[in-house]
Amino acid sequence: MVYTLLVHTNMLWFATRLSWSLWYVTRQTKQVLSRRWKASQEDFVDDPDPSVSKFNDPEVYEVGDQEVIHAIILPNYGENLHTLMTTLNVFASHPRARSQYEIYLAMEQKETETADKAQKLISKFEKFFLHVRSMFHPAGLQGEIAGKSSNVAFAARQIVHVHRAELSPGSCNVIITVIDADTHLWQDCFTEIRRLHYAHLTDDTDRTLYSCPIIFDRNSHESPILVRCADLIWGFAGLSTMYPGTTISIPTSVYSLPLSLAEKVGGWDSDPTAIGEDMHTMLKCYFETAGNLLTRVVYVPASQCNVSGDTARDRKISKYR
Repeated sequence: MVYTLLVHTNMLWFATRLSWSLWYVTRQTKQVLSRRWKASQEDFVDDPDPSVSKFNDPEVYEVGDQEVIHAIILPNYGENLHTLMTTLNVFASHPRARSQYEIYLAMEQKETETADKAQKLISKFEKFFLHVRSMFHPAGLQGEIAGKSSNVAFAARQIVHVHRAELSPGSCNVIITVIDADTHLWQDCFTEIRRLHYAHLTDDTDRTLYSCPIIFDRNSHESPILVRCADLIWGFAGLSTMYPGTTISIPTSVYSLPLSLAEKVGGWDSDPTAIGEDMHTMLKCYFETAGNLLTRVVYVPASQCNVSGDTARDRKISKYR
């Protein structure tokens, strides 16, 4: 009886939080987009307020040494080339991509023809970004498994190496963003991260993790109803922690954190316990900062695909590999 009461109370509280979050996130997303429209006739200056950025003239995006660099980790293991190209095409369309986006292809060395896939992506997209680099997680490392967590961990170590000089002075403007292979983000997501980074530059930048809502909106017709429901609940679980006044927002698949924070906590874990690396990384940052982690919501939803395949077996392989 007591257990049943607790379960029903918890479900009611979840539904209440979710409804509140849906209403609030929708309002905040409209405000973010309104800042973009307001900015369309303004000139770019080095200011934390994105309302002074001009989005329709690439020439104004030449940046200085103190500008934010977005190091985007694109993990993939067994993903087809078309999916990766589509994702990179979306990022390449952003006005700041050429001057502020570094793409790190986090790949698995043991995957067949992975080097050829990486070379095709680099050849096609290197002119659209500040840098495009491929990282190959070696096979057979003790205690590590193939998959997103280990690929991200290996790529992050390389990012620390590349930006070691920026870490030395103690103030680093490199922000790592981890996505899925099929994640599509609007340019406003990175503009908001930049705005929040500069707005809190003097106090808590180095202990902040940025998360955003996710929506599965591109291939629902290709997935069975149970898969769609599972993905929907997963998205709702993260969204329900993004209501105003919450102390911790749980990232789901897509999140960002300063390179200085990643280096401070020892990077990403890559053993079997790190499966579900988004929440795992958030918890690691939380405990490594003695509970002083700040999570800030970026109110720009990330577009994702449902798990799909030609057969039930293919869908299970895609979901659990």
